[in-house]
Amino acid sequence: MDEVGRYQCQRWDEDYQQSMQSIDAHVFACPNCDMPTITAENADEDGYEEIAVGAAGKEFPDVPKHIAATATEAHRCHSIYARRGSIVLARAVLEATCKDKGVTDGTLQAKITTMHQRGLIPDLVRDEVTELRHAGNAVAHSDDVEPVSEAESAQSLSLMDDLLLDVYQRPAKVARLKEAREAAKESSAKGESQGAR
Repeated sequence: MDEVGRYQCQRWDEDYQQSMQSIDAHVFACPNCDMPTITAENADEDGYEEIAVGAAGKEFPDVPKHIAATATEAHRCHSIYARRGSIVLARAVLEATCKDKGVTDGTLQAKITTMHQRGLIPDLVRDEVTELRHAGNAVAHSDDVEPVSEAESAQSLSLMDDLLLDVYQRPAKVARLKEAREAAKESSAKGESQGAR
């Protein structure tokens, strides 16, 4: 990677009396995406420490891997100002979630209605993902290329996150809590029966 910048500074103690440490930072541009990578070298220590800079995603535990990967990519798009991409990917997550739950017939609006009728999403989430569908359609099917604001992109991601939370993450959390409670109850019952011997 080519170095595109350098920054040197010294940190002072709280009384501004003496230098505590000297830091030498280097900025490199990725040859593939042009995103910066920053390394920092502390003069008091050996070697460089890489400071992660670039596309920031979000983890989605308990969500099927292919859906979680797309949701993470949507967040990464938002973090690098690829706002149209984040909205279209958020809509794709909605579509993939419907398919994952066996809802495959009809338009996306029909799928949302079926998800709601089957009790897979509550009223509020149905309304949220309907708004996400509208936002995604506006970006994907628009003839004019209007700018998308950061707020619009962030809102679409929030709606997508709520969907994943309700469909996958909350049920998985409750299942784990129930399993732990039942295991503790079973363990307690075994302990009591062994103590009665």
